[in-house]
Amino acid sequence: MGKLTAVFDWIVFSSAGAIILIAAIILIKKLMRDKQSVKWHYYIWFVLVIRLLIPYAPQSSISIFNTVTPSAFNMHHTESKALNEKLPTNNNISDLSLKDDYIANTTSFLDMQNNSSSSSFTKMNLKLYFMGIWLLGVITFTIYTCYINLRLSLKTKKSKPSEIADIRETLEQCTLLMNIQKDIPVFLESYVTSPSILGINKPVLLLPKDILDKINDNELKHIFLHELSHYKRKDNAVKYIILFLKMIYWFNPVIWYGFYKMQEDCELCCDYDAMEYMSKEEQLEYGYTILHMLKISSAQKRLLRTAGLLSDKSNIKRRIVMISQFNKKSFKFSAAGLVIISLLSFTLFTNAKTNTAHADNSIKENVKTLTTTLSSNSIDVKDIKGKNFNGKLMTISNPNKISVAYSLKDSKTDKTTSQIAKEENASAAINAGGFKINQGPYGFIMKNGNVINIDSKDTSAKFPTAGLTKNGLLVVGDYSLNELKDLEIRDAVVSGPALIKNGKLTDSSSINLGINPRTAIGQKSDGTVIFLVIDGRNQSSPGVSVKDVSEILLRNDAYNACLLDGGSSSTMYYNGSVINHPCNTDGERKVPSTFVVLP
Repeated sequence: MGKLTAVFDWIVFSSAGAIILIAAIILIKKLMRDKQSVKWHYYIWFVLVIRLLIPYAPQSSISIFNTVTPSAFNMHHTESKALNEKLPTNNNISDLSLKDDYIANTTSFLDMQNNSSSSSFTKMNLKLYFMGIWLLGVITFTIYTCYINLRLSLKTKKSKPSEIADIRETLEQCTLLMNIQKDIPVFLESYVTSPSILGINKPVLLLPKDILDKINDNELKHIFLHELSHYKRKDNAVKYIILFLKMIYWFNPVIWYGFYKMQEDCELCCDYDAMEYMSKEEQLEYGYTILHMLKISSAQKRLLRTAGLLSDKSNIKRRIVMISQFNKKSFKFSAAGLVIISLLSFTLFTNAKTNTAHADNSIKENVKTLTTTLSSNSIDVKDIKGKNFNGKLMTISNPNKISVAYSLKDSKTDKTTSQIAKEENASAAINAGGFKINQGPYGFIMKNGNVINIDSKDTSAKFPTAGLTKNGLLVVGDYSLNELKDLEIRDAVVSGPALIKNGKLTDSSSINLGINPRTAIGQKSDGTVIFLVIDGRNQSSPGVSVKDVSEILLRNDAYNACLLDGGSSSTMYYNGSVINHPCNTDGERKVPSTFVVLP
């Protein structure tokens, strides 16, 4: 599910970006209408094709997508793609209680961050609903396409190539003229209404069965030159790619329109290539051939995998004008055109550059409010009790005393929260980042500005993060390593979703993850850090919901806060011992990282 979700996020993002890209291409083509060749007007569409095929594009300050409001492309699950791709299968979780713990406290952090309490359906449920519709459309389109083309292939296999002398003689004349060594059979079929060429490695020419009764020898030659131009240009291979993209982006009519315009330009290119093998007199006659074929094939049905002579009537006028003005020199692919496409590629192949300074302006302003001259280093602990839960809330007055500590052996969890705390000679500690069962931590661990462990090499990939700046400010939310470095984060782990930001509850503060043990970290506006651990899975304290945790933190003046790993991991250590009641049946659980309070 994680991989499929990441693919869906990429499809939605690419689809939205394609709308801007297509508009930009059409605008540029209009500006360059008479200044560039027909080939240039066709090849510029490959910027769209390549952009829709590539799963990742680097950020650039010259990207055209910098002109779009970043929120329009804010894909929360793209941020956790690297994490979702590495979710363990059920076979990795042997113990049922660990499995439940894992699902409730790790997967939920990564896959359910955008749920909304104001809707009867969560955002994740809506996303899964739309993802199901998209997948159903892809499957339906694929089955239909395979059926149509399989039927076409079977019909062709049952037929025999034409042995009519006029056809074979004209075809051999054209292949010799175009220096094509391939033996291409010709089929006369009743189900074909317009000349077309089928296949890539083993091409076949398809002609309407009664076409010889309606055209002359010169027109037959023009048809063959056009169809062989499609073969020589590998247009059918391009059609396969476009067909694949139509299957994936079936829901976006703008993309379909872009490919429709690309097909029109493809036919113009093919006309140009065919006319290069004709004399001046033949070039004029070629235009009449197209008009004649349009008349006798007015009820044409375009076959999905084929490239043919005729296009829609709306494009015929452009083709006739091009034919009448044909001049080899004026239609050459110019160096200026190459420069334009190159510049366009730089602006369209790249994504918008994240404006960290703008996006995190409130964070940098809050840094100024923290004083580094805190004389008090007090740690206070109080019991947190509710109708169905017990827990501990610890406040640490000096945020500069808090750091991330970790213990990994061969990149796997190695020690418990208390063991790590004792090794660090810490006064207090809570468990921090999530991890994969019997494996290592999710995402990354950052210590003193250095990345200790990371799942993804993509430093622009975003993760739900809990981190402390060098000034002691707690930063929560979705950030990439590049952004964390810009914010001068010294210590950080991959966390659960942000619950409180700038003193207000987030949408994630009410996500439904059930009743479980919880661990959270927060910070007051004066810099005081809050450690919260709620016990669970026992008779006296079954646990709490995410909403309960959010309200507890808000009542205790948290200005920014987020969930950390919970369940069996939830542990609070203070003055040499664990002061809560971890639910792990084997005792305190091994974890990859902790937040510790140093002396």
